[in-house]
Amino acid sequence: MPRSLVVSLLHAKLLAALGFLHDSEKECIGALEVDNPTDPWEHDIPLGSTCGDICNARIKTKRQEIACIIDTIVRIAKLEFSKLSEEHVVCFLTIKVRDFLDQNEINSENISAITEAIEHYKSSHTWVLWRCPCCGIS
Repeated sequence: MPRSLVVSLLHAKLLAALGFLHDSEKECIGALEVDNPTDPWEHDIPLGSTCGDICNARIKTKRQEIACIIDTIVRIAKLEFSKLSEEHVVCFLTIKVRDFLDQNEINSENISAITEAIEHYKSSHTWVLWRCPCCGIS
């Protein structure tokens, strides 16, 4: 796994500029999860352009820049979502259960919960199904 925050930051900016916001966000999150990144001065263009007298200060600066990219992606997503018509919002927030099951690897416990929710909906015509998250009792 690359340990350069500078390279990850550049890659995330490029992905965002090309409109690949999800990939850009993944790049940022991956960069923020790097335990022991290399000193940003080693990869700066121009060399040594990251502020900070010590390595940890420069790493903190790059991590703050990466967090700003994530904030920008969230703002763009909110703006784009606010532009959707009500019909498109409903379409965006709707998923067919069969598609969900087909697209996700689901264990038997999850399939059981989904099946129970479907049966509840068919009998009561509501998706509200109260279940204690601690003990599972309805």
